[in-house]
Amino acid sequence: MVVALLLAALACTVNAEATISSKIIGGVDVAGQSWMAALRVDGGNVICGATLIDSTHLLTAAHCVAEQQSVYTAFTEGRVLAYIGGTNIYNSDEFEIATVIKGVWHPDFDEDTYDFDVAVLTLSRPITNRTPIQMATIDNSELEADGTTTSIIGWGTTIADSSRGSSTLQEIQVPIISDKLCERSYPGLVEERMFCAGIYYGGGMDSCRGDSGGPILVDGIQIGITSFGSGCANSRFPGVYVRLSAYTSFIQATLNDESFESSSSDSATVNNTPSTAFTAADSGTSESSEMLIIGASAGGAALISGVLLGVFYYRRKRNTEVNGVGASTQPSAMNDCVDVDIVTGQGINGQRGHIVGDGGV
Repeated sequence: MVVALLLAALACTVNAEATISSKIIGGVDVAGQSWMAALRVDGGNVICGATLIDSTHLLTAAHCVAEQQSVYTAFTEGRVLAYIGGTNIYNSDEFEIATVIKGVWHPDFDEDTYDFDVAVLTLSRPITNRTPIQMATIDNSELEADGTTTSIIGWGTTIADSSRGSSTLQEIQVPIISDKLCERSYPGLVEERMFCAGIYYGGGMDSCRGDSGGPILVDGIQIGITSFGSGCANSRFPGVYVRLSAYTSFIQATLNDESFESSSSDSATVNNTPSTAFTAADSGTSESSEMLIIGASAGGAALISGVLLGVFYYRRKRNTEVNGVGASTQPSAMNDCVDVDIVTGQGINGQRGHIVGDGGV
């Protein structure tokens, strides 16, 4: 939590100074991809992206599942639907729709640093008329070379500091940035299992809120997962992505329903610890639902009074003291960047999470 608090002031400072034009940010409309998925609570607005990796499994970021209690609860109650293979998120006829019934995230996932930010989700039924994505392995290291042009897609917000997501799938093409420059932007935070991509000097093109968990690709092969960044599309602060080739063993073990040993001695194996996995209850949620259902917790307490519209999950906004930009460990320093719980609608200082807006397209 100390790291998370130290990360707070920079994005507020950077975003206040930046003028960013619209589009994923800086993107263009792109036709639906058969393997691209949107995760939606009760069929409402997009909380994260994901990719179809076989007929019954999706790949996404661990923080999409585990970071905020209300979202985790929605997963455990069987209220998260996956919309797969379409373009316009408001036209359900374009998509194959299934309920997420199980999830496993890496046992070493760190909510403060976003290290090991990877999760595998299980669907309620096979998706047989969509083609799974090809994932990079250790044998595809040449795809991760500095300067390689990547494609990043998602339905996330198209304007920095906005809650307005895109109704149509967006794409940007940006280069992979050297580990040296990546470390310069996020000193002490970028591990070998991560890499940066974006327009380093000038910004203007980047993934943003709602794009978390979605893919970054080279030549149609997924090489990473959208994870975090300081603000969105800011000069010298590119997006940071999970290096997928580092997680081949974890993904394969999870698909085979096998245990996967943590690299740290104090963490349990994936498939037999409640802290790194969930199995959804049978909620009866319709897989053709278009409404964002405002409900109550399992205990019956009301979660929201009024209407909650336009909820989008952050691609994490990292904040830290970089290149002389000051940061504060006090939550009060983050008042202009208060996060909002997707279910309760209440502000949460000191955490990255969700933003609430008007839900327009």
